[in-house]
This record gives sequence, C-alpha cells and structure tokens, in this order.
Amino acid sequence: MSFDTLAPGYHAMERLLAGKKLHQCRTAFLDDFQDARTILLLGEGHGRFVRELLKTDRNRSILCVDGSRGMIEVARKRIGADPRVSFVHCDVFAFDPGTEFDAIATHFFLDCFTREQLERLIPKIASWIGRKGIWHVADFQIPAPLFRRIRAKMVLALAYGFFRVATRLPARAIAPPQKLLSASGMLQSARQEFNFGLLYSELWRKQ
Repeated sequence: MSFDTLAPGYHAMERLLAGKKLHQCRTAFLDDFQDARTILLLGEGHGRFVRELLKTDRNRSILCVDGSRGMIEVARKRIGADPRVSFVHCDVFAFDPGTEFDAIATHFFLDCFTREQLERLIPKIASWIGRKGIWHVADFQIPAPLFRRIRAKMVLALAYGFFRVATRLPARAIAPPQKLLSASGMLQSARQEFNFGLLYSELWRKQ
C-alpha cells in the first residue's frame, strides 16, 4: 500500500470530492488535545491536522508516522520547519515508539485495513496510550437508516475500488473498529457524525 502517487494532488482531490467535511471530522475534538504534551499521528497524510495543532504555542512534541514518503513531503511543505514536529517513514506494523503518548489520532486511517489487520493493529496502538490518554478516531462508516445506508455503500464501493487500484489498498470494505477499541481498554467519551452519517468522529479515553 502506497499513497505516493496521490500525494501531490491529494488535498485538491479531497476538497473537490468532500469539501470541508473531512476536515470538520478531523478537527471535531481538537480542543481535547490542548493538554496533550506528547502526540502521535498515524497516517497523518497531507498535514492538515498537524497544522491545526501547531496554531497554539503550547510546548509539545508531535510525532507523525506515515507509510508514504510522498505524503510526508507534502506535510513538511505545509507546516514548514517546526521543532515540535518530527516525521517517521514506516509501516505501522513495524513501528515501535518505545514510549507512551498523551494523545493519538488516526484520521481516515483505520479504514485502510482489513478486519484481520485491525485485530492486530488496534491493541498495539492502544498500548502506546498513556494513563487517561486519548485516541481520536475519524473515519467512514455505513449508517443504519435505509437511504443513508444505500448512499454510503455506493460511495464507499466507488472509493475502495479507486484506492485499491491507485494505492494497492488491502481493505475492500469498512471494518468497524469500535468493539476492538473497547476490548483494548478504551472507553468512548464523545461522538459526532457528518455528511448524513457517512463520516464519524469519536474520542476514546484509556480506562
């Protein structure tokens, strides 16, 4: 899986297809990151969320881990030089930070993986969260109401078809992560939905 070929035009593609909705989903719980001194962003991509975190002058350390060198370069250009941010090019399954974080964010990241992969990945990420730390998940879903459900299935079928070809994405459908998050010691504390239920933003806290 590699987003390198899409990286230069990813922001424009996002704005064209989703407007501001994805960014609203990313930043829904931005205020909850205020007290976090150490933050891990997995699959940060084009750097829009880290740029929001840097708008405050708080003394913090932000680590962005991404499997795409192209996305990392786009994010570096977006935020410029800032000593609070460091980037690591690495497959998340091979990544080991050797420390815990006050906050972790996975925005439109977990939907890239199969159910079997999430069963390995989610407990691993949860183990990197310190006591009372937070995990912000922003992603796609298939809502329950009939017409919204039909719409979401059509949108996601097209999206997965495109990204499987363009990035060799392993997933072919959404694998809801909530049960795995709960089983990994996380407790959901807040939730918002966007775009007729196609998008959701959840804040989870370490129990």
